[in-house]
Amino acid sequence: MNLQIRFLVRFDIMTILEEIKSDIDWRMGELVSLKTIPHRYKMVTHHKSLLKTYLVPAIYAIWEGFVSNTMMAYIMEINKERIAAKSIRMDVLLYITEMDEKLNLSVPRTNRNQQEKFIRNIYTTFTNPIIITPKIQTKSNVNLGVINHLLTSFGLDALPNSYEGSLNKLLNFRNKIAHGEKAITVKDNHITEFTQLINDLMVEIAIRIEDGLINKTYLIPGY
Repeated sequence: MNLQIRFLVRFDIMTILEEIKSDIDWRMGELVSLKTIPHRYKMVTHHKSLLKTYLVPAIYAIWEGFVSNTMMAYIMEINKERIAAKSIRMDVLLYITEMDEKLNLSVPRTNRNQQEKFIRNIYTTFTNPIIITPKIQTKSNVNLGVINHLLTSFGLDALPNSYEGSLNKLLNFRNKIAHGEKAITVKDNHITEFTQLINDLMVEIAIRIEDGLINKTYLIPGY
């Protein structure tokens, strides 16, 4: 793969960067296998068409798995630093409330007991070193909005809008196939497009994770 990790970094973050690179290498290998399997073995036309159709959910699974695993690893690396709430950027604090039901600002608390419990939870969470729940909400629909929300929550650059059309196309194919629609025809050019898309997205995200670890983009500037 073309991803080159800059090793002028602390030893303690080299490990996670190497783990992410290794994971990308494995996933790229899986994508190559998926793309070539229909052409490596003799099959009747119907079987080849059927295989191509169900390659699309497999390609999506590689994408969603990468997003979940990589962001979880990144969060766990942040947790190791035991950061005080006053030092961490507001987007991260808001992400914490989204992921924890007892802190979620959108949950109604209509009686005094619920409100008091909420205040105690807020106080406990934000007066101790910040621990972010390593749980990623993808809703099985990792489109550009979902991945960019994850990235920007930790001060990482959003992915460019140029990916939106192809990613939506992959999701559209995957969702229709997953729901048993028969009208979808998957061609070789679709498989090539989707596998290249996931390759490119994984590298883009890895570069952003590396930048976040080196520059600690999850902190308020100046801390």
